[in-house]
Amino acid sequence: AQTAVDDLSNASAGVGSSFVLKDTADTIFGTAMDDTITATADGANGGTFNGADVVADSSTVDNDTLTIASTAALTETATVVGIENVVINQTSFAEAEADLSGFSASSVTINQLQAGAAATAALTNASGKVTLGTGITSTTTVGQTAASDLTVNLGSATTTVVTGGTTGDLVINAGSATTAITGAATTGSVTLNGGAATTNATATAVTTGTATATGAALTAIVLQGATQNATTEAASSTIGITGTAGASDVATVSIGAASALTIGSAIETLNISTSTAGSSASIATI
Repeated sequence: AQTAVDDLSNASAGVGSSFVLKDTADTIFGTAMDDTITATADGANGGTFNGADVVADSSTVDNDTLTIASTAALTETATVVGIENVVINQTSFAEAEADLSGFSASSVTINQLQAGAAATAALTNASGKVTLGTGITSTTTVGQTAASDLTVNLGSATTTVVTGGTTGDLVINAGSATTAITGAATTGSVTLNGGAATTNATATAVTTGTATATGAALTAIVLQGATQNATTEAASSTIGITGTAGASDVATVSIGAASALTIGSAIETLNISTSTAGSSASIATI
């Protein structure tokens, strides 16, 4: 009777159920509340999170969390549907590594919890939202699922390269220690938001897409796309813009005090302004 009362109290407070995956094939359906699911992995289907598992939730207004404790690169790809948050806690001396193909509708955070481990990360098949968390403080690579939208929050990572995008939107948000960011697509959009330490940004949206790089400290910007937007407040910067085969490419450049601007191929419309109110700006070369 007390359990029933506790369950009713938890439901009223928005607290869901707790589930623990086993080392056999699991099928778990969450509640309409904020469920908690835990699992383990070892990169070889030897943990409780493996390819035969199904973890699903039909509610779109709750806030479920699946936490996976992994002792190696996460290669297992279970079916995970309707779980809002996935936390991957890796404890391995190797770089943090995960195949994210099973988490398309989730916000994924990956942490490296092993003291003395490599500070790098390599993620594949990413979509939705990915956050680089604790222990990832160096170079990262992210492979975007081709036609998906993806937002990458870099946390304490210093550099990142995101590739693989096609028609979707890619947004990369630098952290306080991030110095260089690179993103690529084909017909989608690439938006790079620099942080206080970000000096280099490269965004390519090769054919009909939009490439944008914004950051107060950016000193080197490289853009390619049908629409290009570059914004920096750095006293001196180098900006390279490259158009497409189309006849209506537009580039908008907002600079600090001085900039060297190079154009790789035809830009039909070029807009130049200063990003610092009340200051003058100069273009060294075009």
